Amino acid sequence: MIVRILILTASLLAFVTASGQKTITELYGFKLGQARESIVPQLGKPSKADVFDDGFEYEYYLLPKKKIDVYFEFAVGNTEKIWSIQVSGTDTTVDIGLQGVRLGMDRARVEAVFGPPSKKKDIGQYGQQWMYNNTNYSFEINPKGKLSSIKITDDFSPPAPSAQDVVSSLPKEIQQVVHYIRKQEYLELFGDSSHAYQFRPRGWEITDIDNDGITEVFFLIYPHFAQTAPIQIYQIQKNGTVTRVKESLAPGNPVARTDEYLDSHNGGYAADLTIEKPDKETNRKLAEMSMKFGTTVLEFPNFFHTDDRMDNGGGYIDLSYSNYSYANPSCENIQLAKPLGMASGELKAKSGKYLAVAVDTEIWIYKIKRIDEMGFLDKELTIIPLPKGFFGFKSGEKTLSYLNNKGAILPVEVK
Repeated sequence: MIVRILILTASLLAFVTASGQKTITELYGFKLGQARESIVPQLGKPSKADVFDDGFEYEYYLLPKKKIDVYFEFAVGNTEKIWSIQVSGTDTTVDIGLQGVRLGMDRARVEAVFGPPSKKKDIGQYGQQWMYNNTNYSFEINPKGKLSSIKITDDFSPPAPSAQDVVSSLPKEIQQVVHYIRKQEYLELFGDSSHAYQFRPRGWEITDIDNDGITEVFFLIYPHFAQTAPIQIYQIQKNGTVTRVKESLAPGNPVARTDEYLDSHNGGYAADLTIEKPDKETNRKLAEMSMKFGTTVLEFPNFFHTDDRMDNGGGYIDLSYSNYSYANPSCENIQLAKPLGMASGELKAKSGKYLAVAVDTEIWIYKIKRIDEMGFLDKELTIIPLPKGFFGFKSGEKTLSYLNNKGAILPVEVK
């Protein structure tokens, strides 16, 4: 079981005692505040990595040979440093580097080393969580009375910054777009303002993608609705004016619906329209007409999804390329794919800038030549297999690059 605590990261020594408070900053060879990129060379690619609703990120490493798993969290505003470390499992031979304590030891021995807990919390099938006052560590004791998990958090840092403080620390372009979203145009507002959903960014790229002198901000988001694209695009004019580009990006093929997202159909805000004879030119005119009335349009190979969002000037998602099997001309049973990450930059031996998005087992590479007056993208798409050992893009590089599971930085190559 993972227990969430929200405090900002800092880097200190392995054991710190201050004002009578004992803290532990090292577990299983990793330290709080240690660079995130140092994990992969030691443990390999994570079994899972994602982001929580509050913006904290996590990576989970399953180590079956050692019968343990290791879980790291990374705080909002400082995701490049380890904020918490949790080690769980059943292997009593693994040295986790904590005063001789080992997983699987009897609860009495835990108490002998650390003393009786200040509080015991029932955590159901996992047993009990033991918590101690004036510390940054906690334990889980399974129903058999054995130590099953140890977690340390950066519980000694200054208080977490306010949302405004976090925004103020971001690049100027991101602050401008966030201000626009808050004041002008929520993406997922259906009905009245009581139904507004939080904007949940996972990452961004700031670039002039088509070299026209206007700055583009590509926001990778975690949407609430199955019909919202995971990549939204904003433009910042030279005078600071922000606008949303009407066409957004949904790389990857749609996948079968899960309960992860809400459905705009359920509130009566959406409808799916069958296309009898698909025609590119006719479809574009229909999308343009719908967008003029503030409608968001998803163009699939043989049907349109349309929905009406409040305070939204309409939008468009191009899914006409999709090879998903649409036996039923409806998006009732599908959702858009969730990207793993994105980056912008140049490609070796090619001109211009590109946006690369990792999704499923592929990298989708967009060459955006122009953004027209209606907000449609004049784009070319290249799809390549995800490189072997791919861990994530290396952001900030002039040339599109990625980090492999051995920690090496390699260029994205298109043959």
